[in-house]
Amino acid sequence: MVASIHEIQSIVYELGGRINAPKSSLIVLSAPADDGAPYVEVHDDGYSYVSSERGFEIYNKSTESLDELLYWIVNRAVRQMAVKYELDNRVDKFDTRRVYFSRLVQLLGEIKPEWAELARQEVDAVLKSCPYVDG
Repeated sequence: MVASIHEIQSIVYELGGRINAPKSSLIVLSAPADDGAPYVEVHDDGYSYVSSERGFEIYNKSTESLDELLYWIVNRAVRQMAVKYELDNRVDKFDTRRVYFSRLVQLLGEIKPEWAELARQEVDAVLKSCPYVDG
C-alpha cells in the first residue's frame, strides 16, 4: 500500500527529529512551488520526487519504495545541516568536503544505519571523479 502525503510528512518529521533537524527543512510539498523545491507525487504504484523551477523540470526520480523516497527527502535536509556544520567547523587547508561528507554520513547513520552506507556510496562516486584537493 502506498503512503499518503500526510503519512509521509509524519514519518519525515519523526526521522528528522532523531537528529534535531529543523522542521522547516523537513516540509514535504505535494505540488510545485516553482522555485526548485522538490515535491512528492503519490501514484498507485509508487512515488515521484520532482523538482521544477518556472515550469522547467530539473529532475524527476521515481520509486516504488517508501524508504527510498524518505531517504531522498531527508537527505536534502541533512545536506543543509552538514553545510552549516562545515561552515561552523571549517578547517583551513583542507578540502571543505572532508568535514561536510563526514557529517552527512554521520547524520544519515543516526537516522538509519543503512542510509549511512547509501551516503558513503554516493560520496565515493563523487570522489572518484572529483577527489579531495587539500592545501
